[in-house]
Amino acid sequence: MKVTVKPPPLPKPQVSIINLIDVLITLIAFFMFTTVFATKQQQIKVHLPSAAHGETTRVKDMIEILLTAENRIFIGDHQLQPGELADFLRSNYGGKEMVAILADRSCRYEWIVGLLDTVKSCGLTRVSLNVRSQD
Repeated sequence: MKVTVKPPPLPKPQVSIINLIDVLITLIAFFMFTTVFATKQQQIKVHLPSAAHGETTRVKDMIEILLTAENRIFIGDHQLQPGELADFLRSNYGGKEMVAILADRSCRYEWIVGLLDTVKSCGLTRVSLNVRSQD
């Protein structure tokens, strides 16, 4: 006599929607935060002067200081008054970083010289002035 043993039936596959909702909420939060930070950076209008002979330099830890035509100073999302810049640089940076100054082409020369003086007084000696290529 032959006995046939049937394997037990497999359970039906199920998709757990809770995990998908968690991933979806995380992605929505990520895109909301990145969009907010990206739009803040785009609101600062700086028209760089152009130069025929400029070099492209990429440095890992570079501090970008934006100087607008209205003499407003920005480092990242922080808007600083000219008198606050030295304290901000001393408290947040160690002195080994390179500083890139992005000054609007209609800035007064006096503002740029004052900014350079403040940056160098904080011990940041590697300074570059950014320009736009004439291409």
